[in-house]
Formats: sequence, C-alpha cells, structure tokens
Amino acid sequence: MQSKNKHIERKKDMSFIHYIKIKKAVYVPNSEGQSVKEDRYTVRKFPSDAITLEDLVNEDVWGSTFTKADMLNFFKNMAKQITNQVLTGKNVKFYDIGIFSPRIKSKAVTSLDDLDSDAIKDVKVGYLPSMEIRKALKKAKFKFLDLNKIKHV
Repeated sequence: MQSKNKHIERKKDMSFIHYIKIKKAVYVPNSEGQSVKEDRYTVRKFPSDAITLEDLVNEDVWGSTFTKADMLNFFKNMAKQITNQVLTGKNVKFYDIGIFSPRIKSKAVTSLDDLDSDAIKDVKVGYLPSMEIRKALKKAKFKFLDLNKIKHV
C-alpha cells in the first residue's frame, strides 16, 4: 500500500523536473594566468525515487488487453533479452525508447602488441534516447525546489 501512496504523490507534480540550486568551486585563470578557486552557482536535477517496473505497469494509461501480470512478465523478459544482446556486443534499438549499447574503456599502452582484453578497465551500457524522447525533453518544464521549505518527516 505504501508504494501506491508514493505513486499517487508522484502524480501530483509529474509534469515538472524538479531542480535545486547548488554552489560549487571551480578553478578559473586570473590575470596572471594562474588558476584561482572561485565559487559558482548552477542547478542540478533533484534526485527522486526511481519508479519501479511494478508501478509503471500499474499506471492506468495502457489501454491494453494484456493483464498487468502479463505486462510485467513481458518487460522482465525483455530486460533479459536486452542484456543478452548487449553482452554479445550488439546495439539494441528498443522501439521508441532508444538504443542500448555496450561501451568499453581501456587503459592506454605504448605498443599495439601490448593491447589485448586485459587492457579493458570498464564496461558499461550506453543509452541513446529515441528522437521522440529527445523532442519531449526539449519541451520539459522545470520547477525550483527550495530545500529550506521542505517539511522533514
């Protein structure tokens, strides 16, 4: 039941991306060309809880003849298939969601003969949003979240 309450609360303000203002130190060159530490201000997206697959399937916007259990099972199996394909080095274009791609980083070596799979130091999955998602993000609305005015429970 608690998940449902969070779900309802999320819907109240779901048309905005909440942001906060932060201060950060940056190094900028002064008139003598030396780096000097200065405070600058910027914004960051306010961290929010991730919506679970179960919550997403429970949204009343699907208009589908599939049961919620069928949809949940479909998405869980699709996640396994995307993982399997990415592990074989393939890019996976997932309809209007985007493209998932394996990404690797390696350490630099001085000779091509020294370059092999042992040089790989990081493996991640990259995500390129679809054109539809990128267009939607260009229309995003933002709302400042004043952390000083939030009631702490």
